[in-house]
Amino acid sequence: FWLLVWLLPPWADSSTSLRTYVHYGTELDGSPTPIQKLVKRVLLPAAMDWLEKVVRIPSATNTTLHVRRACTNGQYFIFKREAYCIKSCAKTTTCGAATVPDDHLEGCR
Repeated sequence: FWLLVWLLPPWADSSTSLRTYVHYGTELDGSPTPIQKLVKRVLLPAAMDWLEKVVRIPSATNTTLHVRRACTNGQYFIFKREAYCIKSCAKTTTCGAATVPDDHLEGCR
């Protein structure tokens, strides 16, 4: 139903919590209004609050985290701790049932 993107603040250190952003897909659009309100106003804010309190940044960084693109047929190899697609990157990458927007993805390798 949604995609969570974790953003690192520029002043991040080992004691800094992650900031989160929720990108809603279209999956909730067909749900009854009370369900949409429950998810958007109660469930997700509580989950985000909990994540921001318990997840800590392991080391300082000034970059935004991006999701690795999916590979065609899921085929990839690892070289020097980096994943590379064998044939090509898939046209879309999903996180659960939600499609990840292109601006949240790493470049194709």
